[in-house]
Amino acid sequence: MLYEFINKIRLKNIYRQIKKVEKYNVENMSNEDLKQAYKESQNIICKLAVVQEAVYRILKIRPYKEQLMCAYALYKGHIAEMPTGEGKTLVAVMTALLLKDTVHIVTVNDYLAKRDYTLMKPVYDFFDVTVDYNCKNKNKQNLYSNQVIYTSSSELIFDYLRNELKPVFQFPLNNVIIDEIDFVLLDNALSKFSIATGKYENINVENFKIAKEIMPMLKYKKVSKRSFINYSEEKGVHCVYSNYYGTAYFTDEGMNLIEKIFGKNVFYKNINLYKALLATIEANLLFENGRDYIVKDNKIILINRANGRKMIDSKLDSYLHTAIEIKENVPVTLKNSLNYSMSYQVFFKKYKNMVGMSGTIYSAYKELEEIYKVPTIIVPSHNKNKRLDYADLIFNTKEEKYEYLSYYLKYKWDKEQPVLIVTGSDLEANKVYEILENNNIKSNLLNSYTDDFENEIINNAGIRGTITISTNMVGRGTDIKIDNNIKNARGLKLICLNRFLDKRIDDQVRGRTARQGNIGECVFYVSLEDEIFDYMNSHEYRKFIKLIKTTKRNITEMLDKIQEDINVRNYKIRKINFILDFVLEQQKLSIEAWRNHLKEKDISFILEHAKDKTIKKMVYKNYLTFGKELSTKLYLNLVDYIIDEQYLFLRSDMEDIKHYLQYYNLPEKDVVTEYERICNKQVDIFKSITLKLIENHFATAKIDKIMWKG
Repeated sequence: MLYEFINKIRLKNIYRQIKKVEKYNVENMSNEDLKQAYKESQNIICKLAVVQEAVYRILKIRPYKEQLMCAYALYKGHIAEMPTGEGKTLVAVMTALLLKDTVHIVTVNDYLAKRDYTLMKPVYDFFDVTVDYNCKNKNKQNLYSNQVIYTSSSELIFDYLRNELKPVFQFPLNNVIIDEIDFVLLDNALSKFSIATGKYENINVENFKIAKEIMPMLKYKKVSKRSFINYSEEKGVHCVYSNYYGTAYFTDEGMNLIEKIFGKNVFYKNINLYKALLATIEANLLFENGRDYIVKDNKIILINRANGRKMIDSKLDSYLHTAIEIKENVPVTLKNSLNYSMSYQVFFKKYKNMVGMSGTIYSAYKELEEIYKVPTIIVPSHNKNKRLDYADLIFNTKEEKYEYLSYYLKYKWDKEQPVLIVTGSDLEANKVYEILENNNIKSNLLNSYTDDFENEIINNAGIRGTITISTNMVGRGTDIKIDNNIKNARGLKLICLNRFLDKRIDDQVRGRTARQGNIGECVFYVSLEDEIFDYMNSHEYRKFIKLIKTTKRNITEMLDKIQEDINVRNYKIRKINFILDFVLEQQKLSIEAWRNHLKEKDISFILEHAKDKTIKKMVYKNYLTFGKELSTKLYLNLVDYIIDEQYLFLRSDMEDIKHYLQYYNLPEKDVVTEYERICNKQVDIFKSITLKLIENHFATAKIDKIMWKG
């Protein structure tokens, strides 16, 4: 393939540079000479040799060739695939020391940020490079003055959003190194990170309560992928939904019923009621407690399905989030708060230099290169893979799968070998834990409710005879240490109870065993009732039905094909979302340019554009009363205050429009065109409203009542 050829060329060029590292005789240099060479050398290869030697002296670990290649590739602006368990933490510190300016090293959670900072701080201290790790209780202004910061992706984006709304310091957007970059930019691409702005829009909670009450009156039809595109509305069905497309909508019969319930005139005059109804059916049909979110401390905590972890402080759009809260009978949190949101896709594109690593880049290289314009490279493994991958075990039902798991652990399992059982959700993890408990099989449970004990559970997972049940949160950034006395036996036994919708997640899970050249075993248990089989199209389904009547041998190949199909579909969704988010960012830049244009003017600009004669007279009267200097100050403050306030309402409206555009079933190109048209129209309305508000506020201002901004 072309990519393999290109990758060989890239590797060859990098390897040629890394060979030069050996030519620098740094082993005999004193510590002071090493520090001096690091500060003064302009040669990046010399600098890499110095950093490698310092790492060895401080950590007693000598970075090997592949780690040096990966660090150099990141320095040169690549996204790199490096097999799991081969020392990406060490690569990150070497890359950070090569780069100029500030560097943010992004991990998948706060625990890993603190762990990596603690491990690597002595190396930074050696070179007098300031470093810290990010957490909620830090003084953010002091934190971001450091040259290197270890941080979780979520804490970083929330800091940026808070500083955007209320600037306290200059947020550095120079270099970012993202560990597990495919998880952040692909698996989390559709996640929105929101903070409350202190501004308000009223969401009528009663609309959601009414919607919840009429849910039992409606008849629902779940349509699989294989039937959705050619689905013809059936009599007696009011609402159709598809997990594959993430879509729920009312049929014509459903709309007729709703019109009868509310009255045609009342319903069509209340767009917010329709939005509440649509959000309610989405919340009840597409979102599941224990899979997409959990209820903890009487509030909704979203779960990232790509890794099973809690997404603290993350919210869905205000209507959908409110609908889920009403569904679960917890306090409503967004009914008045106007939120400012941003996706990882938009945020990380703001950095001057964005690079990253993962153990699963190959299957996503096209998307990363096309959307983010960053070249990718596959770094070869340093350690030979000693993992034994067994063929998938196929069962007819989920119950058969769980029964076999209990049977295996009771009668066939080597009791000396540690076992890691990976499940698809909190619901499944809890169920498997109970099944094993009922069979007198002792195990430890790691899920969204027990993640506070993650470190302890993971530390025990490699001990002989230990059974650990986990969601796929164990799939990234986690290193299970295996007892030395079983390393040469069979290592960690990994049993995964699902094939995930994305093959990259399967590969990440496999990477939990046989790390760093150790021995390990992996097997997937698959039942024909698993979620992945709902994603087949009509042709695949007919072939599948015929196949299972004869043999189950080729089902694994079919699963691979389904995953490929899902990846193509998800790529299209992420791409269109990225384009629409980019349109929003362009809208923001346009408004900032208009703000600057207004601030170059003075109050005479308002006098020229005011159409209401009464308001015009009042503006002129206040201008004479305040004088030119005070009038100009008030005008400039009003420009900033009103644009900031109105932009939040505009942004909220545009996010809503983006969400509901999916129900128009437009081609990709038409979606972008329509969104751009709406964006431009909304900006014109925004400008008109903003100018009128500036006129009215200035006209009615009282000298002793003015609250100055800044």
